[in-house]
Amino acid sequence: MAEMEGGYQILMNKFMILLILCVVFFGCQFDIKKTNTQKEAVEIVMAKPVRVDTTSRPDEQNNNHGALKKVINFIPDIAINKKLFLEDDKSIFNFYSKKKPLILIEKLRQSPVIIFGNNSSKEYLLAYQYEGNTKNTYSCFEIGYFEDDKSISIKQSNQTKETNFKTESGLFLGLSLEDVIRIKGLGYELEKSGGYIILNYKIEDYESSAFLKKYNMPGYFIEFRLKNNIVKKITFGFDYP
Repeated sequence: MAEMEGGYQILMNKFMILLILCVVFFGCQFDIKKTNTQKEAVEIVMAKPVRVDTTSRPDEQNNNHGALKKVINFIPDIAINKKLFLEDDKSIFNFYSKKKPLILIEKLRQSPVIIFGNNSSKEYLLAYQYEGNTKNTYSCFEIGYFEDDKSISIKQSNQTKETNFKTESGLFLGLSLEDVIRIKGLGYELEKSGGYIILNYKIEDYESSAFLKKYNMPGYFIEFRLKNNIVKKITFGFDYP
C-alpha cells in the first residue's frame, strides 16, 4: 500500500511539473507576440506621415465637403535670439554689427542665403532671402551644425558673437523629441527619412490665420530633423509665395 501511495505521489509531481512548464512556455510566447506587435505598430507610425494631434471644432464646417477644419495649436516662432526677425530688414543691425558686407550665397538652397556662424563656429544659421525681398529681409531661417553639412562653408560664414542660435520659444539644437513636443505641442506631422525622424508643424489656412494675413504670406512651417533623439536641424519660416 505504501509503495502504491509513493508511486501515485511521484506521478502527481510529474504532472504538476509538466503543467507548470506548459504555463511558462505559452506565457513566454504571448509576451513575445505582444512585444513584436508593439514594435510593428511603432514602425508603421514612424514610416508614414501622421498628424498626431490637431483638434477640430464641430462648428467649423467646410461648406464644400462637410469636413472639419483643423485648429492650429502651436505658436509660430519668428526670431533668432530675440534679435533677428523674419520679414524685418532693420533687425539685422541688432544681430550683426560688423562692417564686413553680407554676401548672398547662390545655389546652396533653393533660395539665396546668407551664412552666419556662432562664436565657436560649430553652429550655422542660414537666412533665406526669397525673390522680391528687400535687402536684409529674410523669410526663412535654418539652424544646424557645420559638421553635419559639408556644403556649408565656414569660410563663407559671417561670425557672430552669439553662443548659440535659439528661437523665442526656446528651440535650439540638441533638444530631444520630448523637449520639442513639450514646447510646441502635439499638432505635428511625423515621418522617417534615412536615419532621421522629421517633425513638421504647419499653418496653412490663410483665410482663418491672422498671423499669415499680418505678413501676407501663404503658409508657415517649423521642421525639426532628429537623429538618435537629438535635434540636428531646425528650419522655420514662410512658404515661398
